[in-house]
Amino acid sequence: MISYLKKDIRFSKIWLGIAVLYSLICGYIFIKDSGDSFFFVDFLLPLFVTYLPLSRLMNMEDSRDTRDFLRRMPQGRNGRVIARVIFIFSLLIFSFAVKIFYKYLLVKGYSLMSGMNLEAELAYFIAFFAFNLISLILFYRFSFHAAQNFTLASYAVVFALGLLNKHTDFTLSFPSVNVEVLAGCGLLLIAALIFAAIRMEKIS
Repeated sequence: MISYLKKDIRFSKIWLGIAVLYSLICGYIFIKDSGDSFFFVDFLLPLFVTYLPLSRLMNMEDSRDTRDFLRRMPQGRNGRVIARVIFIFSLLIFSFAVKIFYKYLLVKGYSLMSGMNLEAELAYFIAFFAFNLISLILFYRFSFHAAQNFTLASYAVVFALGLLNKHTDFTLSFPSVNVEVLAGCGLLLIAALIFAAIRMEKIS
């Protein structure tokens, strides 16, 4: 598993660098320009930081030569998928840490523990984790193009909702949910998606 994780980092290091620069530079610009509306900030930061490196890896692995290389690596299917999940999880942690840091820095009176902020951030984290795992499942089951089409369709839906939220009376809000319940449901969802990814990973 460790060797596969190192492989992921090595193969995507350029895109990882781009994602880090994007989050540090553009994150400030998005938050500075957005005022009190963080819809696109909450969407764009974790989206690009995670999906740019992940899409690079899926595209590379969607070839016979790369699959032959992976078959020669020592770990089995479980190790490969868990390593990829750790890769996604680490990128999400980084992107959310940057996003929350900028909110503390630029939004007067912002506190992660006040109001529904903690619940909202946890819900976003679970949603992005699930989104990337679904992309991974589609890649394993079909191809990189299937995962890419799912991603593009998701982009279109979220941008449409964002524009509606910004230019009309349509608003998006989270229902009042206990954070423990949200975390428990999220863990069950993520565990189910990881199990599905392991089942769909076809390299033997």
